[in-house]
Amino acid sequence: MQDQPEGRLVQISRGDAADKLAPQFPAESETERLRQAQDFIAQEEVDSGIIVSRGSEIRFWHLTFQEYLAAKAISGLGERDQYDLLLTGNKIYRQEWREVVLLLAGVLAEQGKPKVDGLVSVLLARLGEQAPLAERAKCVGLVGAMVRDLNPLGYKPADPRYETMVQSVLGIFDREKSRSVDFNVRLEAAEALGQAGDPRLHQDNWINIPAGKFLMGSQKQDPSQPNYDFNASEHESPAHEVHLDAYQIGRYAVTVAEYRKFVEDESYSNERWWRAGGFGRTKQPDQWDEQLQHPNRPVVNVSWYEAVAYCSWKGVRLPTEAEWERAARGRDGRKYPWGNEEPDTERGNYDAGKVRHATPVGLYPRGATPEGIDDLAGNVWEWVADSYGEDYYGKSPSRNPKGPEGPESGELRVLRGGAWGNVPRYLRAAYRDRYAPDL
Repeated sequence: MQDQPEGRLVQISRGDAADKLAPQFPAESETERLRQAQDFIAQEEVDSGIIVSRGSEIRFWHLTFQEYLAAKAISGLGERDQYDLLLTGNKIYRQEWREVVLLLAGVLAEQGKPKVDGLVSVLLARLGEQAPLAERAKCVGLVGAMVRDLNPLGYKPADPRYETMVQSVLGIFDREKSRSVDFNVRLEAAEALGQAGDPRLHQDNWINIPAGKFLMGSQKQDPSQPNYDFNASEHESPAHEVHLDAYQIGRYAVTVAEYRKFVEDESYSNERWWRAGGFGRTKQPDQWDEQLQHPNRPVVNVSWYEAVAYCSWKGVRLPTEAEWERAARGRDGRKYPWGNEEPDTERGNYDAGKVRHATPVGLYPRGATPEGIDDLAGNVWEWVADSYGEDYYGKSPSRNPKGPEGPESGELRVLRGGAWGNVPRYLRAAYRDRYAPDL
């Protein structure tokens, strides 16, 4: 089922299943072997529950059973046959084979760490020293996921080429090293890394923001005043001092890979996470199947209700509008997250770059804040916790403001940061927008 020419099957007919199993039974006649196989399938549904019926077809109760048993079957082959199976057509890097390969690494580790080293060395040798960056990224992503899963066993690849390749690939996210690599090459490599498992997403990516004051908002009435900006809108005024307690904010926007766990945990059908509203309106974000092809891009087409539900499930919360702006402009009043220099296509994903879609997180390291927070300007709009109030800045509390409350709160919620299709004025740290929470 896992290794079919037309792609993985997740369920098959009872007849096909019996045909595959019949040779395992010792009866003399083919008819009797087929009958025993059919009886076995029927009894297995009752005895173990590992396989279940779907009309005239059967499937494994959970896909992980299929993936694990496939890994066990592959581990029983000779090494040459293992490599032929996995490397033919590069299937080892396909998304539908990812969990099988990771489980296989665990099974091989039980046979001895040299077995895992053998697989890793074959992958590295197959690439060669002149492999394109995108191909190296696929290998780093996959092997990195294997190493992470085997961390409790203390496993590290013995082949020194692996660490060299890691450094060469992750350089695309480095402020200085990335300058020497064409953007389109970096984009292709980042997408490939996402397909195989982006190791950055499994690190501690929380950034500490210390308590203190900063000047929030902007205005264009008087050039002599602090936070003057000709592009400012009326609802960004007046500029006002705000004190915030210490907090943490994510280095990256929530990615498809991270949000996928929320979807697969059947959280859309668990009302526990939806106390802010929106329960039952949808079962997943729009264009979800397409999004799954890009795991390390920010998740998009998510309503405010979905964003709040995800945060509740994760045990965190959305930042307030003030917290978001403090992270973007710092205490020195930066115009943009990176400073006061005007945007360019090396600092963010906006209309001038002609990318026309979201990009993997952290692909614009020169646009990060001094603290290391990525993509606050451009790429995708970001929900914050606050309700929107056009004149809220004129009456907001000076300490830990949370947006309008009670009768003044209204229906709209605040968005920040601009997106890939926006002009530079939307990328300013003080820019505010608003949207209905169910859109």
